[in-house]
Amino acid sequence: MSEELRKIILEKGGKIAGKCFQCGECGSVCSIGYVKKDFSPRKIIYQLILDDKSILESDMLWWCTACYSCSEICPMDLDPEGIFIVARNHASSLGYKVPARIRSMIDSILKEGMLLPVIGRAAKARESMKLGSLKKADTSDIRKITDLERFIK
Repeated sequence: MSEELRKIILEKGGKIAGKCFQCGECGSVCSIGYVKKDFSPRKIIYQLILDDKSILESDMLWWCTACYSCSEICPMDLDPEGIFIVARNHASSLGYKVPARIRSMIDSILKEGMLLPVIGRAAKARESMKLGSLKKADTSDIRKITDLERFIK
């Protein structure tokens, strides 16, 4: 792991991946690993430990859904998901591209305050229950967070 990334993880209160002894417990509970066979939190941690820059430009770093199952089961008390978040932000700050699918989600949240707009059946259900339209969310706090974390450029 690069000294720069190690320092950022320590500053964010995360646990250092260097304690990982590659037992594979994280992969055994990973919900994405069941669907995407080549995804493994263990492998990502290993690439970060080795300072393999290819993981910073890989979509693989972005597949994690933040369920935290890996963090809960880790016998070394690591926080792989927390480390992934820091690594994603670090990759973005270095100019590596955020995958298009993630970028579109971020844009939607920054624009509407929600991931998906209320359309189709959901809109009709709201209408039939006389709930009216949802108020547009104030996204200024979300923007402050993304700017602070340098998550998007």
